[in-house]
Amino acid sequence: MSTPDPSSGPQPTPPPSADPKAPARAHGGPLPPPAPGRPVRMRRPGPLPPGTTFVVAYADEEYPFRDGSWGRFGRDDLRCQIPVWEQVRGTSLSRVAGELWCAQGELWVRNVSTNHELTVVGSVGRPQTLPPRRPDERGWACTVPGRSAEISAPSTGEWVILARQVEPDLDGPGDAGGEPEAEAMTGPSTLAMALLPPALRPVAVELCAPMVLAGDPPATYDEIAARLDVSKRQARRYVDKLCDFYTDALRHHPETTTAGRPHYVPVAELLVGLRRVTREDVLRERARRERERVAAPPDPA
Repeated sequence: MSTPDPSSGPQPTPPPSADPKAPARAHGGPLPPPAPGRPVRMRRPGPLPPGTTFVVAYADEEYPFRDGSWGRFGRDDLRCQIPVWEQVRGTSLSRVAGELWCAQGELWVRNVSTNHELTVVGSVGRPQTLPPRRPDERGWACTVPGRSAEISAPSTGEWVILARQVEPDLDGPGDAGGEPEAEAMTGPSTLAMALLPPALRPVAVELCAPMVLAGDPPATYDEIAARLDVSKRQARRYVDKLCDFYTDALRHHPETTTAGRPHYVPVAELLVGLRRVTREDVLRERARRERERVAAPPDPA
């Protein structure tokens, strides 16, 4: 894929059919579509639409891209096809932070914010930073390097948009790109560690969050309680249920021990080691809860 030279920084490349000398509109004003075609829509469960070349995901929402597809992301859920729900009540992320478009089998990312950077971390090559846009420019852009990438703006908070190229052999009819079922996994270690039940996913994610985000020990009861907005007693109860669920898994992993450690530490280590909880899971779960919180009706007076 075409990517700018990392040593010189990404180049402000206009999309096909766009006038490279055409100035962008003032920040906050309407922007012209980044490419000819239609804006993306969140996909419904089922097979990918014909012609899909990339799938862009934020939280538990997915957007299929094919040549001509485009979409904007940011904290304005009216102006953006891909709202960053974690930031809708904040001010650090621009209302329209960036735009994505697909052209000639490549997915492009452009920074249209005048306030902050965008970072593109691909599966190959060096991370690339797209600097803030000047009011008289269209904004810096680059293609997604490799078959997958993370798009974020670290200075604005912990959120990430994931992009992956569709593999024809893997994304056929009936394959929604989700997690495989436990029966389809191979190897004794993986089979011994069942997939997380939906009811236990929030506590598992927050228990493992410090490990996958910063390499720190698992979260404490106080930290879990604060993140899930429950009491410390409830947090302890949820963690106990999680540990009980994985009692058999610990028997299959005799190298784990609770000697001198809290009983939940080996469970957290297995969840992270066997990728039942990843960095993407933490960001996705937190974004989902934030989206639900924003959409919830206000408490009656």
